[in-house]
Amino acid sequence: MNYDHIDDLVRRFREGDSEAAEQLIQMFQPIIQRAFRFLRHGYVGNDEIFAGLCKVYGSGKVSEGARIIADRLGTLEDDELIAEIHYCFLLAAHSSSNLQYGFRRNIARRVGHLLARKRRDVIYLEDIPSDHPSDDNEMEYINWVMGISASEPFDSLTEEERELLYLRIVLEKPFSYIAERFGADEQQLVKRYQQLIRRLKELHLNTSSGN
Repeated sequence: MNYDHIDDLVRRFREGDSEAAEQLIQMFQPIIQRAFRFLRHGYVGNDEIFAGLCKVYGSGKVSEGARIIADRLGTLEDDELIAEIHYCFLLAAHSSSNLQYGFRRNIARRVGHLLARKRRDVIYLEDIPSDHPSDDNEMEYINWVMGISASEPFDSLTEEERELLYLRIVLEKPFSYIAERFGADEQQLVKRYQQLIRRLKELHLNTSSGN
């Protein structure tokens, strides 16, 4: 790498040059893509910062922590995840004396923020009342999944869609478990789940506006 050129791009970016920021992002695509693979698929490689972060979430076990992080961030779209990674990279370029180290450190910090978000989706959508039962009454669960006790907007969903929400939101089961239970492809299931969440938001907005 031409470090003088990188230093010049960093200087220009800090002075407000957006083109310099784009050039930096393109130049550092290998490390940016490694960060993406880590957050999306749990691939740690030999990165000590990522491995240390995984130990925190995996009770000392790197592979378990990586799985947990990737699973909990599974509800984020790829473009959302890339936007978070670019944010971490540009933050490092703007404030860190060591761009690569600062970038990976920012990713570690950001993961904590993302996992602390209200990731249990529907239950935490402040504007959608959650009417599904808790996990301690099987009959209430069956009635809700069958639609007997489900109210708007959940009453418009299929039994399978309601069960998917229940397993993911109330029981917080990993997508791998749900996919196996449904006999479905895991990645396709994640997409179905994301589409379902968006549809619930739209249904609620339409109901709230009187449409």
